[in-house]
Amino acid sequence: MTKIQGTDPILFPSEANEDKGKKKRAGQGIILVIAGVGILAFVIYMAMIVVMTTRA
Repeated sequence: MTKIQGTDPILFPSEANEDKGKKKRAGQGIILVIAGVGILAFVIYMAMIVVMTTRA
């Protein structure tokens, strides 16, 4: 019974699409986190430049 369900061609497209959707969401989350860290680092860098130029 489980072999028939495992090789059922009707279940393959839905399972494949669900996996792709999860991977795509995970990939987008990772990209958003990297972008957020990059923007935060850039803002801190610009703030340091402003602080150093106003002190001197």
